[in-house]
Amino acid sequence: MMQNVIISVSVAILLLHTFAESNENAQLYQDLFNESRYNKRLRPVKDQSKPVDILIDDSVIRVLELDERLQIVRFIVWSRMYWKDEFLTWNISQYNITWITVDPNVAWRPDVIIYNSARDAFVPEIWPTDFSVSYDGNITWLKPEIFEINCIINVQFFPFDYQICPIDVGAWVYDSSKVMLSAVVKPADEQAVGFESNGEWNVVRFNASAALRKYECCENPYSTITYRMVLKRQPFYYVLNIILPCIIIMLIAIFGFNLPAASGEKVALQITVLLSLTVFLMIVADTMPPTSE
Repeated sequence: MMQNVIISVSVAILLLHTFAESNENAQLYQDLFNESRYNKRLRPVKDQSKPVDILIDDSVIRVLELDERLQIVRFIVWSRMYWKDEFLTWNISQYNITWITVDPNVAWRPDVIIYNSARDAFVPEIWPTDFSVSYDGNITWLKPEIFEINCIINVQFFPFDYQICPIDVGAWVYDSSKVMLSAVVKPADEQAVGFESNGEWNVVRFNASAALRKYECCENPYSTITYRMVLKRQPFYYVLNIILPCIIIMLIAIFGFNLPAASGEKVALQITVLLSLTVFLMIVADTMPPTSE
């Protein structure tokens, strides 16, 4: 009997605590996003003459596709963005809450896009995730993205080649006086941590550098981040299906010249070699991009 009473009291206390916490969350959201207090169209700084400092930390997880003919590469990125919203702060002692999650559509967020995107919209394909907002206004936005960018392919050393793909990221509307971007710089041995090989490409380097870029249209420069992704091709597939057949065709062609004319098979063999070479060149042409690099 006493055990049942203790269980009932514990459940009641837990329910009351959950109800109180829910009310605190609802009250905090109402106070933070009151229309008279917060406007998501305004930059989140009380002194509008200062820029919003945004720290970006991107990591490549997997290369989905590199289309040599179209010279487009698609890959998955885990993106982390950090900034401070001076209007989303509260007193812990008043609400007893240290952090909350916020829908990005109700708060200010930076208009960071990919300048060399191959998509119709110059933004990556983003899985919808919420902000994490702490009581002091610090915001963390963790989101998985799919980048699709233009990348000039150099096939000079195919299939033992390296491809260097730059990714230019920056704000579209806000210049450096409004938004200042910075990137997390990682040592070389940590740039490909977490990468999953797709069987053809490996990420060797993925470094970032921030810079100010001046355009003729605008008075102030724009803050940008340039990622330099270095891809290394795994050549085994191409050695087995392109280089090895090429060597075999070459050997057969040389062997055909040594056949005696009296055998009657010399012409037929060379015609077969010629047809094989034609088919082989068609396969290679479908693989190679239309570039002179």
